[in-house]
Amino acid sequence: MARSHRTHSLFALLSAASFAAACSISGPPEGFDNGEGGSDGGDDGSPATGAQSSSHATASSGSGMPVEPKCPYEGTPIDPASLGAAACPASLCGGGAHCLPTALVAQQYDDPAELEKLADCDAKNKCVPDFFIANQGLFIPTTCDSVLGAEGRCLSECLPDVAKQMDVLPAEGCGAFERCVPCFDPLTQKETGACKLSCDPGPTEPPMALPKCCSGIGTCVPGNAVPGEQADKLGGDSCPQDQGLLCAPDVFINNQNYQPAACETKTLSLLFGSDYKPGVCLPGCLPDVAGALFIGQDGCPEHFKCAPCLKPGLFGPKETGACDL
Repeated sequence: MARSHRTHSLFALLSAASFAAACSISGPPEGFDNGEGGSDGGDDGSPATGAQSSSHATASSGSGMPVEPKCPYEGTPIDPASLGAAACPASLCGGGAHCLPTALVAQQYDDPAELEKLADCDAKNKCVPDFFIANQGLFIPTTCDSVLGAEGRCLSECLPDVAKQMDVLPAEGCGAFERCVPCFDPLTQKETGACKLSCDPGPTEPPMALPKCCSGIGTCVPGNAVPGEQADKLGGDSCPQDQGLLCAPDVFINNQNYQPAACETKTLSLLFGSDYKPGVCLPGCLPDVAGALFIGQDGCPEHFKCAPCLKPGLFGPKETGACDL
């Protein structure tokens, strides 16, 4: 069975992002022509079964022993259209994939859960990238430069896990309807599985960690990985200015449901009254916190400040939004 793995990471303040590698087919779909002359179907044109169903199953050496197929595939590429398969719906992706019967594709998996990494064309068909079909599932994806130049592989946009990251994953160096998925999650440095699909021997470069920021308690993340309303609350801090990075505090990256600790302001409440005493501990590198007047650490951890729930306004107290996190 071809190797497949998925890694999840939080790439924005409150939204999950996964640099995930989707599944691969370990052999030709049973019942389809092997691309090297002749169909494996029955006399009535129906898909073959049993020993006739796959060129991998019938190949043998002179001694009659089975011969493992070459990896990557070296035969004539299979034209998905020649199989009579319909193109995947435009709602799934722009192109480069066709619909194959789910029951047929399922024969290629040891773990039924792996099948879920392919999109559904409809109730009976799965959307399979043309590259998988053309090479009978025996392939090495094109190497490319992914997020911040890290080593990656070109994978189909029709794979749901890739489609989720369209705004983050670069397309340069890849074919039509493909994106460059990194070999390692840039936040965790764990393998995504993108560089161990099918015949791929694996990454040739070590993980590339994202730069740290916010006095070491934050991580520089691509700005296009952060939803607009959240990106507006982040600053560049010490992140490289020419790479479109924003500084995201690690407490938000590591915990989607992070709840800031409560605190009490000192200077602000002394100056304006007890209404301004309640607050929460937030990283001091957040622009709204760094630019606020009369607030300090006030019992919060190092590099955090006590951000008040209320701030003085022309017509009385105004909510800061800090206590709504």
